[in-house]
Amino acid sequence: MTAKRLLSVAGLTLMTLGLVACESEHAYYFKNRVNQISQDAVVRRFGPPHRAQALTTGDMVWSYEFRDRSNCTAHILRFDQAKVLRDWNERTC
Repeated sequence: MTAKRLLSVAGLTLMTLGLVACESEHAYYFKNRVNQISQDAVVRRFGPPHRAQALTTGDMVWSYEFRDRSNCTAHILRFDQAKVLRDWNERTC
C-alpha cells in the first residue's frame, strides 16, 4: 500500500511540474505582478508595446506579441490611471 501511495504522489508531482513547464516565461511574469508593476517597469523589460489604446475610463490597454517557431501568443495588459498593471490575459495571435 505504501508503494502505491508513493507512485500516486510521484505521478501527481510530475503532472504538476509538466503544467508549470508549459506556462510561458511571459505569462509567469505578468501573473505574478498584477497590482504591483508599473508601465515603466514593463517597458524596461519588454520594450514599448506593439499596440496601445487608451480607454474612456482613463485606463490603458497594451498588447505584446511573442513568437516562437510557429506559435504566436499575445499578452493583453490593462493599466489603471496610476499606470499600475491591474489585469492581463493571453491569446493566440
